[in-house]
Amino acid sequence: MPRRTAQRTESEDNEQSPDDDGLTQLLAQKLQNSRDKKIKEKHQKFLTSAKRELDDQLAVASKAFKECSDEINALYQKFQIDYASTEDEIRGLWCKIASEHQNFLGVAEELSQLSSSCEVTRDAQQLQALVTFRKGCTDSERLVLAFEDLNFRIKTDDD
Repeated sequence: MPRRTAQRTESEDNEQSPDDDGLTQLLAQKLQNSRDKKIKEKHQKFLTSAKRELDDQLAVASKAFKECSDEINALYQKFQIDYASTEDEIRGLWCKIASEHQNFLGVAEELSQLSSSCEVTRDAQQLQALVTFRKGCTDSERLVLAFEDLNFRIKTDDD
C-alpha cells in the first residue's frame, strides 16, 4: 500500500484538485498584484522625482525670469527718466527759441520803423535836393541869359 500511495500522490500531483487550482490562481493573482504594486511604486517614484525636478527647474526659470523682468523694468524706468529729462531740455530750447523769436520780431519792427522814417527823411531830402537843383538850374539859366544879354549889349555897343 505504501507504494500505491506514492503512486497515487504522483498522479495526484499531476492532476490538480480544484482547491489547488484556486490556490495557484490566488498565488498568481497575489504575485501579479505584488508586481503591479511595485510597478506603480516605481512609476510613482519616477513621477515624484520628475515633479521635484520640474519644480526645481521651474523655480530656477522663474527666478531668472523675475531677474530679467526686474532688469527690464529698471531699464524702462531709466529710459522714462532720461526721456523726460530730454523732453524738458527740448522744451527749454523751444522756450528760448520763442523768446528769441519775440526779440527778433521786436528788433525787426524797430528796423522797419527806422527804415520807414529814414525813407521819409530821404524822400524829403531828395525832394529838397530836386527843388534846390531846379532852382540852381533856373538861376544858372537866368545867369546865362543875363551874360548873353550883357554880351549882346557889349557887342552892340562896340559896333
